[in-house]
Amino acid sequence: IVLFGLKQVEKQEKLRNRLIKGVLEVHGAKLNGHPTERLCNNANFTFEKTDGSDLAKYLNEKGIAISTGSACLTKTMKPSHVLLAIGRSVQESLGSIRVTLSKDTTVEEIDHTVEMIEKYFRMLEKNS
Repeated sequence: IVLFGLKQVEKQEKLRNRLIKGVLEVHGAKLNGHPTERLCNNANFTFEKTDGSDLAKYLNEKGIAISTGSACLTKTMKPSHVLLAIGRSVQESLGSIRVTLSKDTTVEEIDHTVEMIEKYFRMLEKNS
């Protein structure tokens, strides 16, 4: 168990908020859950017309470790029951990714993640 002090929580919140702001500028991105009433180091996004596992694979190839679905469903292709409960469709749930920050996450890593997500969607648009 990792316990964060107040300064660490504030640092994580700033990084998480930077991530959320950047990702929401990507066409079709939606934040799942409340923008601020959430864990300081976690964000979950839904992307229109994409498969979350394809995006996760692309990002993992770029050295960015993200997941699809909830932590309890990581190895399944089932839609997240939490995302379904908040009104996401099965397709939207399957087009979602979960990003968890560590105590060592940097601003540069957040910016790189946003840049790679943007690049992925530019690549999809170009190929369609």
